[in-house]
Amino acid sequence: MSNPKVGLTIMKAMPLHRGHELMIEFGSKMMDRLWVVVSGKLTDSIPVATRYNWVCEYVERNNLRNVGVIYHIDESPAPVNVDENGTVLDPEFQEYWKNEFARMVPHATHFVSSDMYGKTMSDLLGIKWLPVDPKREMINISATLIRNDPVTHFGMISDVAKPYFTRKIAIVGPESSGKSTMIEQLAEHFGSEIVNEYGRTLSEVKGNDMTKEDFLDIMNGQQALIDIVSNKAMSPFVFIDTEAYTTYLFSKIYLGEYMDEILEFGHEQDIDHYIVLAPNVDWVDDGTRILGDQQKREQFFEEIIDILQKQDKSFEVVEETDYRERFWVSVDAVNYVKHQLIEGN
Repeated sequence: MSNPKVGLTIMKAMPLHRGHELMIEFGSKMMDRLWVVVSGKLTDSIPVATRYNWVCEYVERNNLRNVGVIYHIDESPAPVNVDENGTVLDPEFQEYWKNEFARMVPHATHFVSSDMYGKTMSDLLGIKWLPVDPKREMINISATLIRNDPVTHFGMISDVAKPYFTRKIAIVGPESSGKSTMIEQLAEHFGSEIVNEYGRTLSEVKGNDMTKEDFLDIMNGQQALIDIVSNKAMSPFVFIDTEAYTTYLFSKIYLGEYMDEILEFGHEQDIDHYIVLAPNVDWVDDGTRILGDQQKREQFFEEIIDILQKQDKSFEVVEETDYRERFWVSVDAVNYVKHQLIEGN
């Protein structure tokens, strides 16, 4: 019986992308055992632990039973001499990695790599090089390209890493301020997913006779929908029709008292940006709305602003009365979030 083929590969996975996935799955099929080293500096913009968890989750989701994942903190000296293929030629650098690989996977027989430096490293280790698309002819992407513009290259990010780059934007405001229409328009403009208002769904079934338990169901149901859609998002933006703060304010209107636990939930809710629509457009009675008094609509609006300001939340107020102008102001708000996403990576 021949000796088992033991593969070794290394990646920063910053972030994990389709090219990494190809390398992992190819190595899994070609090797009896594959070890994936996820390495990085403690100063990296994305923590090593986060990236390690992505790779572990990807391996588990795809049932790659012969693949193991190793967490590694990179303490190598800064490279100085690098060739045109990205191979570091510094003897100290090469010696560091030779020793680290020998320590982590002492019985490796193959070095699996999608970069040309794999040949140099396999020679140093005295093992075979197993190249995987080193010229990027199958999957033309790099982690650097993604970090520089995660919006454009969102589709190349591994599904397990996409939530990290997904931004949740809540559209809030009093009744009949155009939230549902705005969400549909923004989703179409940016090619994004939406999360509908679960409170409306529940009230249409139950009518306006709501209980505290109903409001907790609305709070938890809305969050469940946010989690489900965000974890499967195919674009970097998810537009959400209302959230916990809105539910909190409606609890007073329906029940005669505020439900503080919903307010506390809202403080911890993972919303990246709020677009607040002012009640300066006509109120329309659709059969489910109860807040037709303009003074109460304005009070509702002011209370939302007050909460967001006190909690130092990121938000934009849209006060234009023309619906097209409201839309383009909201587009600008999303573009601000887009800019922050790009600059933050």
